[in-house]
Amino acid sequence: IHEDLLQPGRAGLDENRRSRKKHIKSVASLAYGRTGAFDSPIHHLVDRNSFEFELDLSNAGARQVEQVIDEPSEGIDLSFDDLERPVEHLPGAGPAVRMTDLNGDVLAGKPIAEVEAFTFLGHDHEEVEAFLTKPLTIRGPGKHPLITMIKGGPHTQQGPAFHHTAQVYAAHGFASLMINYRGSTGYGQKFSDAIFGKMGRNCGEPMDILFGVGAALRRNSWIDAESLGVEGGSCGGQLSGWIITQTSQFKAAIPAYGIYNLISFNYMSYYHDYMAIESGAFPHQENMMDMLWEFSALKHVAKVKTPTMLVHGENDNDVPIAEGAQYFIALQ
Repeated sequence: IHEDLLQPGRAGLDENRRSRKKHIKSVASLAYGRTGAFDSPIHHLVDRNSFEFELDLSNAGARQVEQVIDEPSEGIDLSFDDLERPVEHLPGAGPAVRMTDLNGDVLAGKPIAEVEAFTFLGHDHEEVEAFLTKPLTIRGPGKHPLITMIKGGPHTQQGPAFHHTAQVYAAHGFASLMINYRGSTGYGQKFSDAIFGKMGRNCGEPMDILFGVGAALRRNSWIDAESLGVEGGSCGGQLSGWIITQTSQFKAAIPAYGIYNLISFNYMSYYHDYMAIESGAFPHQENMMDMLWEFSALKHVAKVKTPTMLVHGENDNDVPIAEGAQYFIALQ
């Protein structure tokens, strides 16, 4: 899926990425709209054989498209979730009508925390979007911890979707922050490609995260700047593991199934082309070995002051548990 087609308010499928089947069966996490009511019809741009379509999400509200299923005889079905409820289903043709209420009983009578979308300027003055889930009840200035929840990917996005973890934190009086750092999808191909060949201190990913935390603190006096936590999984684990080697502002960290040694990961993972895709060369080519080690959290682990709990799956073939074991031993 080409990023130029996946701007907020529009979703499309590039002809060059067409399905092997005659019609689209599933396309996940396409796009989201930001204002208004979700009553817009679905428009085909061309005939079915072109495999291009457009979702008119100009009035979609704060909802994220999760799945599109295109059946030749029934039109396009749409699944989405928003800030207040998990995935629901809409029928194929005509105006959108809710077809499911799968979690109505579970959510009945339960308060849902407010989620605020905001933008800030990243380290190079590029606009970056973030989502702040507020505590259910705000007690006053400097009263509430903030947990930065770093997504994986890096080429994914967080958005106006129901996030059960953020809601649990909110119920316990914690705020949580999700940042679509540089490299995220949904903001155009240039934004997604901005991290290619870059990593470490000046890379857009960790810098955007730290700038986003700073923006949240400046705009919300009720956040306790001395009670900051950071967590994340996969690429989010890698970034949270890296960030605590660069700053001590976080008082607790939970990196999960992250990459902490960019060299060893490459030669153990099923996902062994990751470094080549993101950096343009394998670790054993050019001067990549030196650069990858320089920007591995493991190299800088002696600088970590943050209490850290590592989480890793023993049978993880994408990010082998040896990554977590190395970091854990070094932290000890």
